Amino acid sequence: MFNRAIFFSVAILLFIGGGAMPVRGADLNKSAPSSAFDGVWTGHASQPHGPSTDVEITIKGGQITGTSKYALGTSKISGTVGSDGSIVGGIIDSSPISGTFSGSRFTGSYVNSSNTPRFMILERRR
Repeated sequence: MFNRAIFFSVAILLFIGGGAMPVRGADLNKSAPSSAFDGVWTGHASQPHGPSTDVEITIKGGQITGTSKYALGTSKISGTVGSDGSIVGGIIDSSPISGTFSGSRFTGSYVNSSNTPRFMILERRR
């Protein structure tokens, strides 16, 4: 119930504010597009107790788009890859994602809407 109240409060604030969110100056430097990570990345997001989800993202010009598919539906993924391989502004539905791309592997995590931590491991497809 508490999560719903927070979600609706944020949604109302975004609606009233036109969706504009302040950006910290440090994030502007980190989110420079990096073609070194461009491509299709696939893998899974797992949780301590329960099923994993299939994840597929595409990175083009440093921009991340993708999906996480699970039994009850699909979640959208978006964000940017920083020049150091870190995810900047990564979101899966409304949950922030943290993690790093290194070589042909991504490791990261997020807490889903049920307040369950999930851990992602992705590999770049060739």
